[in-house]
Amino acid sequence: EEDEAGAELVNEALDAIVALVPEDDEEVDAAEEPPDAREDMVADALIAAYDLRDHWRDVQFEEIRIKAPIRREAKVGRNDPCPCGSGKKYKLCHGREH
Repeated sequence: EEDEAGAELVNEALDAIVALVPEDDEEVDAAEEPPDAREDMVADALIAAYDLRDHWRDVQFEEIRIKAPIRREAKVGRNDPCPCGSGKKYKLCHGREH
């Protein structure tokens, strides 16, 4: 919503791609359309597809880059004192359960 330039790029790219597809009520007559015009439309759609790929790659990169780091709790070693406070080694106390 905040990225107006990105939204405009996406809309223009999709318009270039959709231009290749005739409407349901349109009849396509290849003889009426100059061959160069069709080739230009295909080239524009191809460039639009690349632009979309680059745009979404940048968007995904930003989402990944902004993510908060994953923080993990320190693991209890086998020979460390058990966190339950029994005074025994972890492997002899609660470590047996795992």
